[in-house]
Amino acid sequence: MACLHAPTLVYNTLLVYTRRVHKTKYVPHSCARRAAEIDARCACLPPNHNIRFFLKGITSLQQLTGQEHDQIPRFLLRILVNLPLPGRESPSRLIRALRALLDFLLLAKLPIHSTTSIQRLQKACQRFHDNEDIFVDLGIRSNFRLPKLHALNHYPASIRYFGSLDNFDTQYTERLHIDMAKDAYCASNHKEEYPQKTSPCRTLTMTKYSSVRVVSLATLMDTALDHRAPMFDIAFRCFALEHLRPELIRRRGALEENAEWLTISFDRVSTYHRIKFRSIDYTQKTSTVDCILVWPRRFDRYKQVIPARFDTALVYVNDASRELSYLTDTRVAQVRVVFKLPNAAYNSLLGQLPEAERPGPFVAYVEWFSPFPTTSHPDHGMYHVKCSLADRGCSRLCSVINLIPRFPAGGIPDGWTSSNVLDKYNDFWFGEFTDDHQYRSLM
Repeated sequence: MACLHAPTLVYNTLLVYTRRVHKTKYVPHSCARRAAEIDARCACLPPNHNIRFFLKGITSLQQLTGQEHDQIPRFLLRILVNLPLPGRESPSRLIRALRALLDFLLLAKLPIHSTTSIQRLQKACQRFHDNEDIFVDLGIRSNFRLPKLHALNHYPASIRYFGSLDNFDTQYTERLHIDMAKDAYCASNHKEEYPQKTSPCRTLTMTKYSSVRVVSLATLMDTALDHRAPMFDIAFRCFALEHLRPELIRRRGALEENAEWLTISFDRVSTYHRIKFRSIDYTQKTSTVDCILVWPRRFDRYKQVIPARFDTALVYVNDASRELSYLTDTRVAQVRVVFKLPNAAYNSLLGQLPEAERPGPFVAYVEWFSPFPTTSHPDHGMYHVKCSLADRGCSRLCSVINLIPRFPAGGIPDGWTSSNVLDKYNDFWFGEFTDDHQYRSLM
């Protein structure tokens, strides 16, 4: 009989993860210090296009909306890593249980299923049951006889009978209700609202594009100012030499030695503050699926400081004709400057190259992180990366990623905020939970 009822992602899977993990507070209510530590970690997460962060924490939340149910699993596991448990209990089983639930949630959201994906779904459910006793040992629950948790066992059969679960997802109708009814009503004057509720729907897709500024190279390289790209000049010279004299790449240090003699004929560039990743579906409809923000520090209309934001991204470092691997051919980098060369400078410097070998006019200055290790962490499956001084060139930006600090066990240091943690710390975890496309690529 259970197979006759198709499960929904909102009311079954998401509620199991957020309510059973967050609302039951795997840390008991009496452990106020650990609750404060969780909220402090939430306040130190770097911003990301795909994640809404709760800068005031999550332990005090009472009623969660559907959007909050969707957002909390994207970072919850990562802020619990290395958090001490009561009685000096090892957190390994807890982390493995949460990772198994998160894998189940992301696998259940796949738009297309195969025998392999269903087997992975079953294994994720089994991994959770193998480690669920940690919640009993911590005194959070006495048993796991929960209807919604039991319903997870029927997901594979439901997928085989009815297809992927997005066909039965109540988020579609609820989203339309919010966009077309609630938000439209709030935009009206609450009098004769019906004709007014239909007119805003034509303007909901309007976007405001970022402006382009002309910035001097001295401003870009000044560490006390906005972009903080002190090696911009030498990095650009090396970038140009990689294309003009590719034989120098094989000799260690040869690029830096010859870069001093390269003359550049410009002293300012046009900078861009936003890179959008667009997707085109089968109906040729274009949508923005991701966005890199490269905003220097600025002031709002009330003269209040808006902190700088330089997003992290996955960058292809190899551009061979073979099929690229997501981990071995990419590295994490923080994008500091996105700029376009003046046309005259581009033609004089790189115009002599054949058209097929010329780089594009848009260039990014990035700061590297260490390469991915060969294996991920055995408990939570994330990869450990550090800030690096490597000067390797990049091929093209791949996608936006979100790094989570490898929080020290002693607590959050003073002065850490969401806007400066990438500059103040150099030890991070990389996980693929921020967006569904990234998770599928790393499966």
